[in-house]
Amino acid sequence: MRIIRLTPEQARRTGTLRLLRLTPEMQQALRDHMARAAQVWRQLVDAFRQMARTVTAAVRPLAEFLRRNGPTAPPGRRPRAPFQPVDRPAWASPYGPAPRRHR
Repeated sequence: MRIIRLTPEQARRTGTLRLLRLTPEMQQALRDHMARAAQVWRQLVDAFRQMARTVTAAVRPLAEFLRRNGPTAPPGRRPRAPFQPVDRPAWASPYGPAPRRHR
């Protein structure tokens, strides 16, 4: 492959850029690379599409359960945070008593 450069006069007429012309071989190589890039993108999109279907199928039972039962606990049961100990009154602080003021 060879690059055909524009003459300085042609470059001046087109602006400050030096434009290059592609040879027929370069044009064919560019077409081949673009076709390969499009094929890789299609494969990538198909892989993400399959992944999304798998995730959707895995999450669907949880979504149905929450739709049927709601996101909260059944009436009469108050949900307890996993870090909250049972042997402490509700008003007690997990950080100990409040500091006293110095006078």
